[in-house]
Amino acid sequence: MSLISALNSAMSGLNVAQAQLSQISDNVSNVNTAGYTRKVVDQQSLVMGGIGTGVSVADIKSVTNAFLNSQLQTVTSSAQSASVINQWLGQVQSLLGNPTGNTTILASLNQMFTALAALQSSPSSTTAQSSAVDAINNFGSNLGTLATSVQSYRQQIDQQVASDVTSINSDIKRIDSLNQQIASLNAGGSNTGALQDQRTQALNDLSQYVGIRTYTLPNGGVGVTTTNGVALLGSSVHQLVYSAAGTVDASTQFTPITVNQVDPGTGAVQQTGVALNGEGQPGSLGGLLTLRDSTLPNLAAQLGEIGAETASQLNAAHNGNSTVPPPNTLTGQNTGLASSDLQGFTGQTTFYVFNSSNAVAASTTVNFSTEPAGTTIGQVINQVNTALGGQGTLALTNGVLTFTGAAGTGVAIKDGSPASSRGGESFAQFFGMNNLVTTTVPGQYNTGLTTADQSGFSGKVTLDLVGPNNTTAGTYTLDFTAPPLSSPGATMNDVINQLNTGLGKYGTFALNSNGALTFQTNSTYSGDTLEVSQDTSTRLGTGVTFSQMFGIGANSIANAAQNFQVRSDISANPSLLSLAQVDTTAAAGTPALTSGDPSGALALQQVALNTVNFSAAGGLPAVQSTLSDYIGTVLGTAAQAAAQAKTTNTDQTTLQSTVQNQVSSVSGVNLDEEMSNMVVYQNAYNASAQMIAAVGKLFNTLIADVQAA
Repeated sequence: MSLISALNSAMSGLNVAQAQLSQISDNVSNVNTAGYTRKVVDQQSLVMGGIGTGVSVADIKSVTNAFLNSQLQTVTSSAQSASVINQWLGQVQSLLGNPTGNTTILASLNQMFTALAALQSSPSSTTAQSSAVDAINNFGSNLGTLATSVQSYRQQIDQQVASDVTSINSDIKRIDSLNQQIASLNAGGSNTGALQDQRTQALNDLSQYVGIRTYTLPNGGVGVTTTNGVALLGSSVHQLVYSAAGTVDASTQFTPITVNQVDPGTGAVQQTGVALNGEGQPGSLGGLLTLRDSTLPNLAAQLGEIGAETASQLNAAHNGNSTVPPPNTLTGQNTGLASSDLQGFTGQTTFYVFNSSNAVAASTTVNFSTEPAGTTIGQVINQVNTALGGQGTLALTNGVLTFTGAAGTGVAIKDGSPASSRGGESFAQFFGMNNLVTTTVPGQYNTGLTTADQSGFSGKVTLDLVGPNNTTAGTYTLDFTAPPLSSPGATMNDVINQLNTGLGKYGTFALNSNGALTFQTNSTYSGDTLEVSQDTSTRLGTGVTFSQMFGIGANSIANAAQNFQVRSDISANPSLLSLAQVDTTAAAGTPALTSGDPSGALALQQVALNTVNFSAAGGLPAVQSTLSDYIGTVLGTAAQAAAQAKTTNTDQTTLQSTVQNQVSSVSGVNLDEEMSNMVVYQNAYNASAQMIAAVGKLFNTLIADVQAA
C-alpha cells in the first residue's frame, strides 16, 4: 500500500469515528426528548481494485421495531378510550351517588313514601300535608337535577368531540407535511432520521384520538386509515368536518362527523359524503361519541322511565281520591281525543255530584263494557249529562275533559267493579282529571286507539331513522293532507300502512293492545332510532301532534324526568291533596266524603308496594318491579359500569406502559451503552490519528532521504 493510500485510509477512519462520536453525542443529548429514537451509524469498508482503502458512513439509521410501534399506537388508542370513559362515568357515578347512600334519588323516593305514610296516619294535619308535598317535590327536583346534568355532560362532551376533531386534522396535516419532506430528502440521499422521529411522534399523537392503521405509500411516505377502514391520509389528504351543537337536550340530533378530501391545489375541502363512525372505536374520540350518543342517552331514558312510572302510579292513586270538600270542577289534560272518537273503555265508572254537606246530590254509573259497538265519547258524555239532570256537566273541548257541578256543589269520579280501563288506565287517570304530579312530557303513550279508529290527523310529520354515527338511514314524511290519509274515513290502519310503506325497508310499525305505536327495526338497522325532524300535524283540532300523541323521539321518554312536580295549585295549598274516597255505602243525605278519611292517603302510600310494568329503556329490558327496586337497578347498573370502566382503564394504562417500555428498550437511549460505545470510537479515533501521525513521519523521512540524495 502506498503512503497516500495509507493516509486516505486513516483519514476515512478518523471521519467515521468522528461521525460515530457525533451521533453518540446527539443520542446522549436527546436522552430525555419525548419521541426521540436512538440512531446508529452504519459503516462500510471501501474497496478499490480488490484492495481495502478505508471505511465510510453507509447510513444513519433509527433503531426501531415497526411491530412494536404499531402495537403502541393500538394500545394507546384503547387506553385513551378507556381513560375518557372512566373519567366521565366517574363523574356520573358521583352525580348519582352510592346506591346504598342517603343522598340518591332512591333515598328521595323512600323519604317521599315515609312522608305519605305519616299522612295516612294524620290526613287532616296541615304539617303532614305540607311535608308530603315537599317530599314529592324534593324527589322530583333531585330527579330533574340528574336529568339536566346528563344533558349538560353531553354538551360538554360534544365540545370535546369538536376539539378532538381539530386535533386529528392538525395531526393529519403534520404527517402529510413530514411525508413530503422525507420524500424530498430521500431523493437527494440525505439523512431523514430526525424527520421520521417527528412523523412517528405525530402518528402516536393521532392514535390518542382515533384508532389507526398505517401502510407505506409509493413515495415512501406513510398512509393512514382508521381501524374500521376510513381513509385519513393516502394519495390525498382528508379532513374531518364537525360543528358542535349550540345547546344539547334529549331531542338534539347531532350532525355526523364527515371525512372530506382536501384539494391539493387550493386546499379547499371537497365533500365526499363519507361519515366517520367513531362510536365504539378506539381512541378518545370513540370514547366520547359512545358516551354522548349511547351511554348518557341510555341513562336519560332510564331516568325518564322512572319519572313516567312514578308520576303514573301517584296519579292513578290520586285520581281515585277526592278532596274534602270536593272541587266544583275537575279539569283534565289534553288527550288528543275528540267527541267523535270511539269511547274505547271497558269496566265501570261512577260520576258523583255532592251538595254542600258532602252528601251525594246526583250520580250515574257508566258500564262501558255494555255500551253498543260504535259508541263515541260524545255519546257517553251526553248519557252522563242527561243522567245527572243538570247537577253536573261533562264536556270535551280541544282534547281536554272537564266535569263541572252546579253552583254550590262538588264533583268526583270513582271507578266501579270492574274498574274502567282504556290503554291500561282508568277513566279519570286517562283524562288526567285529578293528577297529583306533572312532568314535561307524560312518558306514557297508551292512546287506547285501535287500527279501526279514525286517524283524525291533519298536516305533516317527517320521521328520520338515525344511525349510530348520526347519519340518517332513511326519511319519510307522513302526509295527512294527501290521499289516502286525507280521506274523512282514514283510519289508524291506513296510517300504519303508510308508515310501513314509507319506512318498511327499515322496520315495522304497529299499534299494540294499549294503543301505543311501536316500531321494530330489522336486524340491519337494530342500532338505529326513530326521530322527528318536523311535525306540523294536529289531531282533530286539539293541538296534539302525531309525535306528541305517540311519543316519537328520544325526548318523549327522557323528558318525563324533567319538571316532575306536584300540581301547582296543590303545591300552593297542600290541603287540596285528595286523601278521601267516596263512601259508596253512605245512606242518602249523609256525607259520602269525610274529612280525616285516610283511604286516599293509604292508596298513595300503597304505591310503594305496587308492582309496576316498566318498559324497556336505555338498555334495560321491560320488567315488572316496584319503583324502589327499579331505581336500585338503575343506580346499580350505573355503579357497575363505572367500576368496570375504572378496571378497564387501569388494565389499558398498564398495557400501554408495558408496550411503551418495550419500545423504549429497543429505541430508547441507554446511557451506559452510549458511554461504552464512546470509549470504543474514541480509541478508534485515536488509532486513526496515530496512523496519520505515523504516515506523516514516513513522509518526512522520505522527503529527507530525497533531499540528501
